[in-house]
Amino acid sequence: MTKEILRCFEILEVTPTASRDEVKRAYREMAKVWHPDRFPNDVKLLSKAQEKLKQINAAYEKLQNFYENPEAYESDVVGDSEEFETE
Repeated sequence: MTKEILRCFEILEVTPTASRDEVKRAYREMAKVWHPDRFPNDVKLLSKAQEKLKQINAAYEKLQNFYENPEAYESDVVGDSEEFETE
């Protein structure tokens, strides 16, 4: 499992042993909490929510690919990914 995949689990706040259903549930909860529509009157929070939702969506998509083809993510060598950068 790569560092990038581990980071995706971290972003969705689940353990690397989480099932696909647990990841899906966590994704939905995180997307609901950080959806930008929840912050229409606060520009700073709106901006933060947009960035956070991008990270959540990218992490979920990457984990879906991981569950489909885990062999592709067996290496420990991972380059930096801009999708998952945090401030």
